[in-house]
Amino acid sequence: MSIISRLSRTVATAALASAFAVTAFVASPAPASAELFDSFIVSYGVILDTWNVFGDTAAEAAIHRSIGPLPAGFLDPRPWIQLNGTDAGESFNGNPAFGILPGASDFFAARSDPLTGALSVGMISDGATPAEVTAFNDLFFNGLGTVTLTETGGYQDVSFNWGLAPGTFRIQSDVVPEPASMILLGSALLGFGVLRRRRTSV
Repeated sequence: MSIISRLSRTVATAALASAFAVTAFVASPAPASAELFDSFIVSYGVILDTWNVFGDTAAEAAIHRSIGPLPAGFLDPRPWIQLNGTDAGESFNGNPAFGILPGASDFFAARSDPLTGALSVGMISDGATPAEVTAFNDLFFNGLGTVTLTETGGYQDVSFNWGLAPGTFRIQSDVVPEPASMILLGSALLGFGVLRRRRTSV
């Protein structure tokens, strides 16, 4: 085979490999706003409170924070916000308040603190310990069930649930790559490896 023929074949193979890899990644892109933690932002009047403690490398747990005076128009009691994850294996054991809820990843709750009258907010993960679940339920459980959303990896405005202005309560929950996306990525890498091997053997 001539040098020119070899060169043409090498260039064509490399181009095909690049096109395959790009097509595979574009077919199922990860959410642009995906993060590796859960968090919330509370913002009203002069109040700005943020929290982001959870991480994929640390044990997921629960947080309860007293924020300050109640925002105008705050409705209490209200259902919790339930975030359902993309991982079919996620489930929340909030027994005795909620029991096992398949797909549930995190919960966000807000209420008027019974002792101080201040706004209290909390977030809890399916990785919380039984003691954390009990403490969270003791403070926030009101028997009104949940409003269910699907976690996106980006911030979601949940102010509406408490009758508040948009932007007052925003919450974020991490997303786990879907099995289909992982299979697609694996196929892309495998295809690239095969083409590279053929190119080397030419």
